[in-house]
Amino acid sequence: MDFLALVKRRESCRAFTGETVDAASLETIVEAMRLAPSATNQQPWRFVVVTDVSTRETMCKGMQRFTSDAGAFIVIVETGKRLTVKGMEKVKRQAWTHHDIGIAASHGTLMATELGLGSCIIGWFKERRVAEAVGMAKADRIRLILAIGVKKTNDVRVKTRKTMDEVVRWIR
Repeated sequence: MDFLALVKRRESCRAFTGETVDAASLETIVEAMRLAPSATNQQPWRFVVVTDVSTRETMCKGMQRFTSDAGAFIVIVETGKRLTVKGMEKVKRQAWTHHDIGIAASHGTLMATELGLGSCIIGWFKERRVAEAVGMAKADRIRLILAIGVKKTNDVRVKTRKTMDEVVRWIR
């Protein structure tokens, strides 16, 4: 599949079948995430892959209702920053680590789409509840969660986006 076709097919899935996701697919998704670029190559993440039904059920109590039918979750945990990145962020008033984590999440959702799976980036969740469910330390910060699963339908919704003229300014 060419890249633009993949991007057009990728959507935030909120209707999963509840089927489990095979380990090989999850490993491929996490590999794509692991290979994402990051500022100064700091790779400020750790990925917690959750397939255990009991743990997923506990996590779902701290997330949106639709997530209960996802076959797996990938919890994206922010790790410590290098001194150079801390300095860059302070001087430029820019959270590079958050950008990096977003890029890794995007890689994961695109790979899930390539594999025929649905995905949704979850940013609204009860962090402590999810952290306790997956056995994380209080100091760890969960930045995003990817819900991954088999989609109930393979129909692709029409994307409603601003026009190119609304979002692009050319300087030629």
